[in-house]
Amino acid sequence: MLMRTNYTSLLQYLIAITFLLMVLSISIASSYAQVGGSYQISDQMVPFGDVSFSRISPDGQRVIYIADQNADSLFEIFSVPIEGGTSVRLNSDLAFLGDVFNFQISADSQRVVYLADQDLDSILELYSVPIAGGVAVKLNPILVPGGEVTPSYEISPDSQNVIYIANQDSSSIDELYSVSITGGNAIQLNPTLTIGGDVQSFEISADSLHVVYRADQEFDGELELYRVPISGGGSTRLNGDLVSGGNVERDFRISADSARVIYLADQDVDSVIELYSVPITGGTPVQLNSTLAFLGDVSNFRISGDSQRVIYRADQDLDSIFELYSAPIAGGTVVKLNPSIVLDRDVIFLFRISPDSRRVVYRSDHAVQDIDELYSVPIAGGASIRLNGDLVLGGSVSTSRISADSRWVVYLADQDVEGRDELYRVPIIGGTNLRLNPNLVTGGNVFTAQISADSKRVVYRADQDVNGTREIFSVPISGGAVTQLNDELPFGSNAGTFSLSSNGEFMVYIADQDVFDEFEVFAHRLAVKAGTNDDFCFPIISSNRNVAVVCL
Repeated sequence: MLMRTNYTSLLQYLIAITFLLMVLSISIASSYAQVGGSYQISDQMVPFGDVSFSRISPDGQRVIYIADQNADSLFEIFSVPIEGGTSVRLNSDLAFLGDVFNFQISADSQRVVYLADQDLDSILELYSVPIAGGVAVKLNPILVPGGEVTPSYEISPDSQNVIYIANQDSSSIDELYSVSITGGNAIQLNPTLTIGGDVQSFEISADSLHVVYRADQEFDGELELYRVPISGGGSTRLNGDLVSGGNVERDFRISADSARVIYLADQDVDSVIELYSVPITGGTPVQLNSTLAFLGDVSNFRISGDSQRVIYRADQDLDSIFELYSAPIAGGTVVKLNPSIVLDRDVIFLFRISPDSRRVVYRSDHAVQDIDELYSVPIAGGASIRLNGDLVLGGSVSTSRISADSRWVVYLADQDVEGRDELYRVPIIGGTNLRLNPNLVTGGNVFTAQISADSKRVVYRADQDVNGTREIFSVPISGGAVTQLNDELPFGSNAGTFSLSSNGEFMVYIADQDVFDEFEVFAHRLAVKAGTNDDFCFPIISSNRNVAVVCL
């Protein structure tokens, strides 16, 4: 009797579900045009209108883009939900011949800050507006005649302030300012500069408390490094006394824990660039590199995410032989990471530290001259492991990325056929190589690739099926079936730049997918979040570009 009762209940449940599906299918048929695939999220463009740039908000909910959507050659800024809907213009009416030049999105995804000659043609100023639309507020005060805001501006990590460089008070002097992201009084951060002095660049600490800037503040032409509270106050010089002719280089960075500043400078010997570390609040700088060979220099560096070590590239042991070194962030024993290199070989300029701060991935021709291969090594030193497979004669590794979980390295190389870049995946500690793309059309190449935030998929751009027609594809990082993400393209069209949302749900790209040479913004849902009870969910895209997620 109990079994009969359960069977009856199940049958009633199935009948109810069937009825629900019938009703749902009728509703869907009347409201929705297609299931799956990509969908346009930018509004219809005027003739010859194009999207020039787009970016996904940090929370993955909206797409901000610049386009001459409403009038040809009048570039404005728009916001649209990533799931589709009506786009909203964010800027106010522009001056005759005015344009929006670029923008940034706050980390909390609440506001957009953009640079535009909105009020006067050719006079760039800074504006802030809610991300979903509203009143745009000018952040800088009235500028002196001939003054403007430079493209050097940043939103603080806590989304509270905007730091910018402008010749705001004198048309010939670039200075540093801080202002609330919602508007208000702009505070000058640097003190009075020497005659001829300028603020050149800056960085905000991750805790949003400090701004570190580079300026010839005390002596014209002598660039030094200073720290100032983000809300204003006395500035502190961070570098040591410079030798005559010495300067702090443009490449300086703040550690992720906001405790130290790492910088390059010819501080002790003119024209000899070395690496230094100093507390962000000031103190005695420590030289991180070992003694350099005659005519040697440190070329570039990276700080590990855990703020414990600095990896740098230098011709430290032999002039013009650039190698890779690891040093504790506050100074200490330096370790060479690569094996010994012979004459005319070196480590390539670009290298990466894994997100977990355990390993360094780099390219070098130390095995075969002029053949760049990919290696992985523990961050504090140890055995260097080759990651790529055996290369065809003339082949090289061109670029690489590390997955967010620090398990995988994805790289592009003409590993199997000289001159044909393809996509490969390998464990970061070494192991079996796996080619992720299928066979390419003759003349085809993979051009760029990104790994999803959940480290499960790789999205790449390639002329995989038609030589010269660049399209976007997705493949599991473990290998498997490849999915084309863009819709069929008109003859001569291409899918352009793309980006992935931080939540792993969407891919957004620019393409002339519908009309040749008319570039618009499209999205493709990569994954759907299921309900709390493991519901079966799928996306349905409507004719007005809204996306419904149906869960059964």
